[in-house]
Amino acid sequence: MLLAMDLGGTWCRVACFERLGERPRAVRRLPTRPERGFFPLLEELVAASRALLEGMVPTGVGVAAPGPLDPKHGVLLRLPNLPQWPEALPLAELLAEQLGAPTRVDNDANLAALGEHRFGAGRGVDHLVYLTVSTGIGGGIISGGRLLHGVHGFAGEVGHQVILPDGPP
Repeated sequence: MLLAMDLGGTWCRVACFERLGERPRAVRRLPTRPERGFFPLLEELVAASRALLEGMVPTGVGVAAPGPLDPKHGVLLRLPNLPQWPEALPLAELLAEQLGAPTRVDNDANLAALGEHRFGAGRGVDHLVYLTVSTGIGGGIISGGRLLHGVHGFAGEVGHQVILPDGPP
């Protein structure tokens, strides 16, 4: 059983899958309610995950999270759309400990780009750019058939950039 989580500024979703690329076996949707901080949400995500898994231990957990983040270590950095959450939050470590399975965390826009490349409108192409506009603005880049993270994991982060150095924020 595989477990997937999508953490958003307004809603979070947890889904379990029997196989990669198939439709989810079950899905739960939870309000993020960022004003209460991260740890109450973590408790709800873990409880929802355990309910979906019905006593099974997942083979792995994949988490789509808002950025910026460190995908190599699964750490959420300083989230502009969720300022109530702690900085340098070791999300992969926390979830792996709670759910007993290897956990990978990546930027939600990167994973959306990867999903489109493997299963959606981008199948069969070597290069694509995916842009998302939701609670935040982001992007993911596939180049040469591979997800591009960049040197510090921020490739495709188009939501916060300087256009005019002395212009409005």
